[in-house]
Amino acid sequence: MGIRDRLRSRLGRLAKRQPDLKVRPPGARGAATRPAPVPTSVQPATAPTRLATAPAPAPAPAVAPIQAVEAVEAVEAVEAVEAVEAEMTPPLLPGAPTPAPEAQPEIVAPKAVTLSALLQDDRGADAPIRNVHYARAFETTESALRVRVYSESEGLDITFPCEVGETVLDAAERSGHELPFSCRGGGCIVCAGRLDEGDVEMDEQYVLDDDHIRDRFRLLCCTTVTTDAVFESHLEDAVD
Repeated sequence: MGIRDRLRSRLGRLAKRQPDLKVRPPGARGAATRPAPVPTSVQPATAPTRLATAPAPAPAPAVAPIQAVEAVEAVEAVEAVEAVEAEMTPPLLPGAPTPAPEAQPEIVAPKAVTLSALLQDDRGADAPIRNVHYARAFETTESALRVRVYSESEGLDITFPCEVGETVLDAAERSGHELPFSCRGGGCIVCAGRLDEGDVEMDEQYVLDDDHIRDRFRLLCCTTVTTDAVFESHLEDAVD
């Protein structure tokens, strides 16, 4: 048996043992072909789709230490004020009506200060001392002039001292007498009177014209005397 025969015999035995082994027919060149190897890992046709995920939130900016301290102090201050207001505000009972806001006090023009009105206020332990002080403040000097004011329609006839430079209206009030007045600044005719005797000076006023002054009308709130004088008062209606 030659070499070729022995090879064929051996290949035949191998073919029986391995049916998948293909033997090239006699005369063909090259070795027997084997089936293509099966790959150990198979790549999928398409890559798997990734699940969409929400973007991560941006980190909050860090607060500067100074700003944080100021914010805490502001909150503490507001809480302190609210606590004080809560202590000062009495709690309302259930069903109680809401209290009305406090009414603003009415502005009243101050009344003229007279010695008699001051002496009537005898409250307090220092009342005697104050009364002496008031009496000295309203004390009439030796140089005071005498002024008489009368009104037949009002049944008035009074005489009182008047210091140099003191208006007739102020002198009357200082002695405890009440005469009509309104503005005390020469802007109305409520305190108008007529000079019967004496020499007087009248400061700037805004209601009497030259005819009134020639008729001897004067405003007692801005008239001072330089001699003893006599006035008729309550002549508001007579000034036309």
